[in-house]
Amino acid sequence: MASDVRPAADGQTDTVHFSLTPEIIAQIFTERPEVHRAYLAKVPHELSEKEFWTAYFKEQYKRLARRRRGLGGEEDDFEDTMFGPFRQQIARQEAALARARIKAIDPTLDLEAERAEEYGLLQRAGEEATTLSAAVHVAHDLNRHGARVLEGTPLPPGVLEGGHDTLALAKKLAELRTTAQATAEEETARRRPHSPGLEDLRARPKARASEDVVPLNLKDPGVYFKTDEPAPAAPPAVGAVSTLAILESIDPSNLPIPPCDPALSLKVLEELSTGSDAGLVARFGPLAAGVSGVAADVALLPGLLSLLRAEALRTQELLRHFWSALRAPADAGRRERLGGLARALHEQLGRLEAHMAAGPAGMEQIYATILLEPWKRAIGLAQAEHVRDAARYADTAPR
Repeated sequence: MASDVRPAADGQTDTVHFSLTPEIIAQIFTERPEVHRAYLAKVPHELSEKEFWTAYFKEQYKRLARRRRGLGGEEDDFEDTMFGPFRQQIARQEAALARARIKAIDPTLDLEAERAEEYGLLQRAGEEATTLSAAVHVAHDLNRHGARVLEGTPLPPGVLEGGHDTLALAKKLAELRTTAQATAEEETARRRPHSPGLEDLRARPKARASEDVVPLNLKDPGVYFKTDEPAPAAPPAVGAVSTLAILESIDPSNLPIPPCDPALSLKVLEELSTGSDAGLVARFGPLAAGVSGVAADVALLPGLLSLLRAEALRTQELLRHFWSALRAPADAGRRERLGGLARALHEQLGRLEAHMAAGPAGMEQIYATILLEPWKRAIGLAQAEHVRDAARYADTAPR
């Protein structure tokens, strides 16, 4: 590229000299945005102009040397103290605007595009910029250079009139870049219809309604080779059925557990909740007044609340397996499973009672009773049903 300026040497010392004209500096700033940003940030606040360009060409020499040896990659450029932070900033911005860049880059120009990757940008956008190879870094430079050439937009008059005032030139280019960014999308939309693009990226032409098109159906390939009869046409596609139509076609009375009326559920809950504070006060004293209005996750320590919830979950799983086994056909295996689950429920009942009776009648015991009392009753119902089932089995068993 033209931005790779060739040095001149005197042949007597190791010193090389570079001649930079305003045109070359403008091209470097245009094709290397990290250099442009570094110049505006460091000159003349931290470095003089000569020190800046000396550091720039030293960095260029290091990059060329690494590329010739096949060593390193873009991650080495990111570690550069002068231009590395600006490269990282640009990489993050390009990753965030990857989808917008799909519309801005011609697929016939993008050297980074790969097979099955559409425009070659979506998958790259999700990768870390520091993992790109040296070949991809070269492709980035060539893409940027090619995009500038295809734009074919010369610098506006007056940009290079400042002579060798590089700082003024850098500020003018920054203003031009900000102005051009607002109209970039419109310009791309104007050029895109005239671009032929890649043939495999074009949409397939749709068949006209007047054409008699029969879609190919390969459910039974033998039909096409073992008979002279014409293959049956594929069934017409059924349109998407709305969610509301699917729900309306369901008969609630045929469900295993029919839904309950919400109003009835609320009424039952209110009846069960009536007098709960009075029962707790009679059992635990005045300390329990108003407990039902405070959530357990607010009143209890996280560790204790997790322990009580784990006990409730264990009880729920045991009850679920118990009632499933109870509905199974009566045989020896069923009796053995029921017996094991009944013993496990009895042990779980002992653990629940131990948690509910632990310590003096404090807030922890009150909340433990509120959380575990329903599971204690559920275990009692399961044990009673197990006793009735054992009695029925004893009556029907052969003697």
